[in-house]
Amino acid sequence: MMKIVICDDELEYCTKAKVVIERYLKSRNIAGDITYCMTGDELLKQDNVDVIFMDIHLKNENGIDVIKLVNKKWPRTVIVYLTNHIIYASAVYATKHSFFVIKDEFEERLDEIFDKILADLSQHPQKLIFTNKGEEFLSLMQNDIIYIERKDRITYIHTQKEIYEVQEKISDIMERLPRLYFLRCHNSYIVYIPMIKELLKNEIILDNGQIVPVSRNYRKSTQDAFALWAATQMR
Repeated sequence: MMKIVICDDELEYCTKAKVVIERYLKSRNIAGDITYCMTGDELLKQDNVDVIFMDIHLKNENGIDVIKLVNKKWPRTVIVYLTNHIIYASAVYATKHSFFVIKDEFEERLDEIFDKILADLSQHPQKLIFTNKGEEFLSLMQNDIIYIERKDRITYIHTQKEIYEVQEKISDIMERLPRLYFLRCHNSYIVYIPMIKELLKNEIILDNGQIVPVSRNYRKSTQDAFALWAATQMR
């Protein structure tokens, strides 16, 4: 599920934008968790944000300055600037962002905005760090991983070449993984989504022939995560 935050100091606009985005995501069958905040401090207290719709002219803050902090905290978070002031069009280039749009044009430009968001989210495989007993570290590229399995208090990371063992709980690992690429389909399994060959009701068949179970509790979130990743591959 894509986590989206709207940051604007006008509550009326926040609620309106939330409704517009929810309706649009539903039309494209994309699962999204949308919330809003009204200050930069509130925004920076969020966790694992995928997309931020940022107003530039806040009451006591400059949204561009807030995004400079966001870029450092969440370098892969996609930023869309929303404003009533075209004069900021060049100033936003002091930050990493994906789109700049005038609020009056926001709804009519949602297609191109989300095309860009999905394209940007699908870029740049990450290097992932796993820990073992707090002292040993394992570094892997995300696209080397096939799936992750928890069994008998050991977590097994199955990669293209070998299987690694770490002590970290699967729930702790899942919190750090890029959600566009990994899904948890069972209490004991995490799957790297691009390795999915076939998604069935109760199981996943991976490209290497491995079959991973999908539990009832994770069935809906598994389908949503796969649909979101698939949407990025159609741009």
